[in-house]
Amino acid sequence: MSEAEVIAGYCSAAATSTPPTIAAIIADATAHPHLYTYAALLAVPAVRALDGTAHASSLALLRVFAYGTYADVVGRGGDDGDGGGSGAANGEAASPSIPTLNPAQTLKLRRLTLMSLARGVSRLPYATIAVALDLPSTRAVEDLVIGAVYEGLLAGGRLNPRAGVVEVTGCRGRDLTPADVAGLGRGLAAWRTRAGGVLGVLGGEVDRARAVGRAVASKREEAAEAAASVAAAAGAVGGGGGGGMVSALGAPVGRPDRGGGRRGRGRRMMGEDDGGGDGMYVDMA
Repeated sequence: MSEAEVIAGYCSAAATSTPPTIAAIIADATAHPHLYTYAALLAVPAVRALDGTAHASSLALLRVFAYGTYADVVGRGGDDGDGGGSGAANGEAASPSIPTLNPAQTLKLRRLTLMSLARGVSRLPYATIAVALDLPSTRAVEDLVIGAVYEGLLAGGRLNPRAGVVEVTGCRGRDLTPADVAGLGRGLAAWRTRAGGVLGVLGGEVDRARAVGRAVASKREEAAEAAASVAAAAGAVGGGGGGGMVSALGAPVGRPDRGGGRRGRGRRMMGEDDGGGDGMYVDMA
């Protein structure tokens, strides 16, 4: 069963239950080994109606599991000798406004708190984890981290005992607090304003690009029309006289002289010049 199906089942059961039953549902949901989101259960009207009743402590517990930390539930105490943390974690000194945690709830809340600690960091010191979760030893820290990695709560989660840090590449998100939601809304509004400004600038650039495109197209049309006019004028000059070189010179170049008859065709008198005079005919054929 998926996590979404699990929380949906709890929500459905709580919607029509009495306050004592809802308190029991909350206790079971917060101890579930594979459930790490509780916003949907908090949104059920019957659950919110616990506020101000004898079962308000159960509602407070659910809120801590949704977006609180281990420090919100237990105080700091000495090691109880079983490697599991302080006596407070086992219910000996729990806050009066929060029900006593059972071992499954204690482990769950420690993992949830670890997720909060790992958010936005790449190196998480062992000492930070030990203090925040009231863990008595390095081994207890490493066991908790390993369990969180196997549960899919931490990405990376490489243990570096020599440096005393956990190297993290990412972590699963938790439910958002009302303040987180409000901040997210403000962030989205600011992003929308910035995006609107960028779109305005881009729109201006698009308009300018289109104007340039229209100007270029107009110039091309003018150039094409001018080229067509030049071509038409050149055609008129070349085809109007009908004779070309023949008309200009009066006779075709290289045409034989017909004045001398057949025998005189291709002949020239040697010694003949422009002034006339005797000479000898030579057949040039």
